[in-house]
Amino acid sequence: MKNIFKKYSLIVCLMSLFFCASSNVTAATDYFSEYTDNIRVVLLESELSNIASVDFTLKGNYIIDGTDTVLADGAYSIKLESGSMAIYKSGVLIKQFSYGESASLYSQNYSSNLLTLSKTRMQYMGDFNFVNQGTYISIVNKLGIDEYLYGVVPFEISESCDTEALKAQAVAARTYAFSKMLSPAGTYFDLGSNTNYQMYNGYTSTSKCKSAVDSTKGIVLTYNGQPISAYFCSSNGGYTEKVENVWGSTPLAYSDSVQDTYDPKETWTRTYTTAEINSRLSTTTKAAIGDFTGIDLNSITRYPSGRVSNITINGTKGTMSFSKNSARSFLASGNVNTDLKSAMYSVTYDSNNDTYIFTGTGFGHGVGMSQTGAQNRASAGQKYSDILSFYYPNSKQENFFITLQGMIPSNPEVTVGQSVDFITTASGGNQLQYQYHIYNYQSKVWTLAKAFSTDQNFSWTFTDAGKYQVMCYVKDSNSSNQYDAVAYSEVNASIAPVTLNGINPSQLTTYKGKQETITVSASGGTSLLYRYHIYNYQTKTWSMVQDYSTNASLKWTFNELGKYQVMCFIKDVNSSSQYDKAAYCETTVNAATAAVTPQLL
Repeated sequence: MKNIFKKYSLIVCLMSLFFCASSNVTAATDYFSEYTDNIRVVLLESELSNIASVDFTLKGNYIIDGTDTVLADGAYSIKLESGSMAIYKSGVLIKQFSYGESASLYSQNYSSNLLTLSKTRMQYMGDFNFVNQGTYISIVNKLGIDEYLYGVVPFEISESCDTEALKAQAVAARTYAFSKMLSPAGTYFDLGSNTNYQMYNGYTSTSKCKSAVDSTKGIVLTYNGQPISAYFCSSNGGYTEKVENVWGSTPLAYSDSVQDTYDPKETWTRTYTTAEINSRLSTTTKAAIGDFTGIDLNSITRYPSGRVSNITINGTKGTMSFSKNSARSFLASGNVNTDLKSAMYSVTYDSNNDTYIFTGTGFGHGVGMSQTGAQNRASAGQKYSDILSFYYPNSKQENFFITLQGMIPSNPEVTVGQSVDFITTASGGNQLQYQYHIYNYQSKVWTLAKAFSTDQNFSWTFTDAGKYQVMCYVKDSNSSNQYDAVAYSEVNASIAPVTLNGINPSQLTTYKGKQETITVSASGGTSLLYRYHIYNYQTKTWSMVQDYSTNASLKWTFNELGKYQVMCFIKDVNSSSQYDKAAYCETTVNAATAAVTPQLL
């Protein structure tokens, strides 16, 4: 989006002066401009406090912001050294940065350059900030939302899924990212890269997932004009859950608890001994209850979905109850293969082995879209829009990205005075607005031909000959940008050739002392001028009787007998020629009558 108009950068620079002087359009919200900005993702956030040095490899050239220094292909290191941060290549110091400063690396070729972190061997597109935090270095990847999604979708849902399920995941993930850009998680980043946000593993060439992102470009789920909290999970166990039943937050109109027949109730089992449960309990929990002695099976209550709404455990010092999401996470150890998969479970106690057996269905919190359900719905023939409508009821699927098909003139070659119709075809965004400008290559003057409106049709009459560029600036009604997309077309306006239709005396005969009217009929040009001469055959002399004017008729009285020729020279007002056409008629003036014979040159 930001480089949509590279070819005409000079004209855009000139137009920016015009907009700064005259544009007064302000939007109440600015979702579109947020969409076109780069998202900021902090990498390795779970290890931030331990990162004192970073080794990485560059493919392609990167510029260090604020300098002329170019980092070419190769291996580099960034290290903390007595409070400062330094970049090295092969042991040679490149540049140092003080506390709070960041080393910003800007890619010179966004589409092909890659940075590889040596620690993880993950590759990343876009630009990078290495921020000196004093005791550690934070790494922020800056890139477009859709490029970010290329590294999210394959890791949040299997690429083996049907295309429509991948599209649904792309829209949900885009909505989540979009909402985070509007409410950043930190001062220098919008969100993280792990499952606390959504999994982002950098650059990937998985064409199927990339296609799912590209084919849904700009589509975001909204409610009341704002991006929703598009939660999703692996499986809801056959029943979706309300958000307030998981995180205790304010109820959301697009979060409901309904049966999902496309998410099968696949059963899982977890078995823990009393000793193992005791070791899994958090320090805070053990401080409150002491050592674990048992689960109060009679305390278990459920929501209509079947998820546990409360479970109470006993200890040597007291009891503690867990509700909502903590009913799923209170035994978490960080190992998904041994932790409780969901809160949709039942518990039994085996006294012989002193074990508690959890039997459940579902995987995850159950709010929003089930990835398993989405895949099964896609396999059944449902489109991604239908899948999203089920899992996010009352939400609206809006396209925040403007796709510009172009602007077509009704006639690119016209004559002066002829009207040309223009139609700009664009899609996406929210109630698109169009503004038209005309640039005259000869005078180098811009003209605001039509201010921003929702009318994509435009008509203009070219009154001067020359070459013109007609520009249409398109913007989302919610955007505070000067414009979000631009289309152009060129028109050549030329002067129509002068066409002589005839010259006509008012009478066929005349006589001495009688006034005659001679009229010339001509067309073409922009504005025609006429000049009249009379030739006397007897004296062989010419007389100009009327200089160039817009008068197409000559009134003349012949006061001498004889033969005469009346000549009319015709030219366009903009013509550099002495004349463009000429017509004449001959008349003989008698004492009584004169015969008039019209002729054309």
